[in-house]
Amino acid sequence: MTKINGTYNGNLRCELSHPSNIIIHTDAPKDNHGEGKFFSPTDLLAASLASCILTIIGIRARVKGIDIGNPSFQVNKSMASNPRMVAKLKVEIIYDVPIPLEERAYLEEEGRNCPVALSLAESIQQELSFQYA
Repeated sequence: MTKINGTYNGNLRCELSHPSNIIIHTDAPKDNHGEGKFFSPTDLLAASLASCILTIIGIRARVKGIDIGNPSFQVNKSMASNPRMVAKLKVEIIYDVPIPLEERAYLEEEGRNCPVALSLAESIQQELSFQYA
């Protein structure tokens, strides 16, 4: 179990503390009364999905001895207004080295089944695409 601590610091901002002593600040987005100077909580949700996908792909690639280089991601978050919630997360995984055709489907499926993806409500549409070098 991981214990993460947090404090509301006023002005719609929070400070989150990980056991490793890493600190993350959040801020309400500009379109929801904040200044948007830091990640919003829903930005962290979007980033969590994409980084979880890459982490699981990295684990599976390591186990099978597949060189995946240093892939990156772009994630686009769309919000619904009534109720205000994350409606859609569109994640693109971008590989910087060639991935063998016979390994692509396996890595894609493993990424789609990362813990964050499986934990999100079904009402949040998840679109995942891959760009290969």
